[in-house]
Parts: sequence; structure tokens; C-alpha cells
Amino acid sequence: MTRVGIYIGTTRDDTENVEKLLLSWGKYLSSRFDVEAFGSTPLPDSAKQYYDRVQTPEKSFPWFLGSVPSPAVFSKIATVHRQCAQYVQQRSPDVLIQLWCFNSHAAGVASAGRRYGVPTITRYSGSTFDAYKFHRGVEQAGVFALNNVLNRFVVSHLSDKIITLGPNGRDAVKRRGIREEDIVMLPPTLDSEGRFYPVADDEPIRRRLGLPIDRKIALYVGRLSKLKGMPFLEDVLSSLQDRTDFQFVVIGEGPYREQLTAKFDDRTVIAPGHVPYEEIDRYYKAADLYVHPSPKEGVPLVILEAMECGVPVVARQAGDVGFVTNNVVTTVAEMVSVIENEAWDEEWLNERYFRPQFQKGRLRDAIDSVTG
Repeated sequence: MTRVGIYIGTTRDDTENVEKLLLSWGKYLSSRFDVEAFGSTPLPDSAKQYYDRVQTPEKSFPWFLGSVPSPAVFSKIATVHRQCAQYVQQRSPDVLIQLWCFNSHAAGVASAGRRYGVPTITRYSGSTFDAYKFHRGVEQAGVFALNNVLNRFVVSHLSDKIITLGPNGRDAVKRRGIREEDIVMLPPTLDSEGRFYPVADDEPIRRRLGLPIDRKIALYVGRLSKLKGMPFLEDVLSSLQDRTDFQFVVIGEGPYREQLTAKFDDRTVIAPGHVPYEEIDRYYKAADLYVHPSPKEGVPLVILEAMECGVPVVARQAGDVGFVTNNVVTTVAEMVSVIENEAWDEEWLNERYFRPQFQKGRLRDAIDSVTG
């Protein structure tokens, strides 16, 4: 049986962020392949039934990396390479897969694969090549060197296949030298636990959550930070705060939580802070609209979770968001207009790409193409 080694990360990586992906990929692959999860970070309990866990210890990184821009990331790449090399020597896999953290995992996985003659599949899961635009000074130079020099080389020379989340990601890697036939377009997987679905009557849920039952609810879920577009959302809220028929519910922690609650009263914004993931579906089911202001994305899971609950999405143009919804805006004025006039489209674009049968077939075909 073909042995598939999926790298899940170092002790600095929290696999809670990819638990849903690990669970779904485990289901798709374990009946046909010998699937192993390796690295030094814990495998989520929910995914353990589908993977053989192979622990690969970490070693300290070379002293000279301390003088390199973004040293933590460069040292992490060295750690990833060593862990992958150790795994290959111990387990002799037929293929290596980099699952997430493209900027810090892809180079280590792909370089180890090339060194030992093992085909690799890397996964470009965001807008990594544009990340330098959100930094300044020395940090910007370090991020550019990491993503647009080192990881560009990975894409064009070391990966045998590369998974992208949609056409924007596909075009980004094509511009960096990878052939069309080596690109696999595979967006994030959907809910596999059955918790995200539309409800006919949201009033009981709203009452339990303490949310108004006589106003439309616009929801945001995520980190409340500048990188996640909070200044953009703040401007949207300022333009709509006189609307008495809309209630914004902003879920998450971050530096902008206090700022938003200080500036707007709870007739405009309710900010409950952190909500456990096991409870987050109730907020989607209570919402009439999901707003996403982030300027830097791939295909955010929060958008998919909202749409699974039958909630239309209005999002800022970023990554492959336009692959999912027509309601894409570039300016504050455009988002305000869509919300104010309730001019959103409820269609889920390209929905078949997200369905389990399609995802399973495409993922298996990608593995077969590099091992066959």
C-alpha cells in the first residue's frame, strides 16, 4: 500500500487550526493509503483514528540564523527539513505532503523530498506571495526574501505538485514558473461533523445568545487586528451606526475589541470576545449576513461555515474569496452600499469543488499522479 507522509508541524504549530482539514483528509485517504502524520506537534484526537502517528523530535536551530531577517521563520524551515529527513530515513514514504503553513513548512518538506528522492505535494493556502505588502522596513525585506525568493524557488523547482485553493492561487503559482498540469485546485474542506446547517427559525437561538430578535444581524468571526481588516470594518460601522435595523456582532479577541466597544454602543456592536469553536455555529445560525473585511486571505473557513448555515457573505476582495461568492468589494463605500441596500447575492459559487466526493477524488488523483 502506498505510504503517504503528511507533515503536521513543530511544537510551535497549533493543529487546532487545521483539525477540520486533517479529519477530512484522513477520511478521504485512509481507506486507500497508509497515511502517517509526522512532526512534533500533537495530532488532534478527532483525527487519530485515520492516521498512524510518527513522532519526529526537534533540534535546536543553527546559531547563524539569529542574524537573518525573520529568523524565527528561517530557523523553523531548518527544523522542518530535519524532521522530514528523519522521517524519510525511518519510514521510507512514497510521497510527502505539506498540509499548511506554506511560508514556513513548504521549503523544509520539499527540500527534504528532493534530497531523498521522494515526490512532494505542497499546498499554497493563502496569499503568501503578497504578504510582504503588509510589513515595513527590515521585516518587509525578510518576508519578501522568505516568500518571493525561497518559497518561489520551492514552487518552481522542488514541488512535484502544488495544491491551490482557487484560481487566484493557481495564477499566482503559474506566474512563478509551475506548469498548469502540476497544479491541483482544491479549496478547503467543509464541515464533516454536521454542525453547520441552516435553521428555519433563528429566534430561539437569538434568545439563548442574548441577541436582538427584531433586527438584522451582521456577523464577523476572527481575530480583531489590523491584519484582519479591523480598520476597514471600523469605517463600515461608522457609516452604518445610525441604522437602527442592523446589529453587528463581532466575535474574537484582539487589540481592536476594546477600540470598537469604546467607539460604538451595543446598539451598533456587540463584541462577546472569544467563543469556543464548539459553540460558534449558533452565531452563524442567528445571523442574516456575514461580513469579512480581511485584505489577506486564501479561502477563509469562516466564509464557508457561514454559507453552510445559509448565511450570505459580503467580503473584501482577497485571495480566492471571489471563487466562493459574488459579493466581493474593494472599498468601504462598496461594502456599506451592499449592506445598506441589502444588495447581496445568496449564490454559493463553484459549490461542487467543496463537496466530499469531489475533494476525495481530486486528492487521491494528485497522490496517484506523483507515485504511480
